[in-house]
Amino acid sequence: MTDSNNPLRLCVLSPHGTLLDTAASSVRFTAVDGSMGVRRGHPTALVLLAHGKLQYVKDGVTHSLDTDGAFAEIKNDKITIVAK
Repeated sequence: MTDSNNPLRLCVLSPHGTLLDTAASSVRFTAVDGSMGVRRGHPTALVLLAHGKLQYVKDGVTHSLDTDGAFAEIKNDKITIVAK
């Protein structure tokens, strides 16, 4: 699903199913301890998200979603957001 312009894979999951599964060149979100950005090659991490915006860039266009009490797993150029 990724290509040279969009090297990350972003998945947003909820208890009701997959909300988003797309490629992105960068992702930014609000963690409980501040704003965090992710690009290709980011180290593995598990992050607790605060209420705020999840922004991602795909094909040069910025998209955003609201988040509230979620967590993110960053591993092998894939970001999985698990929302309430």
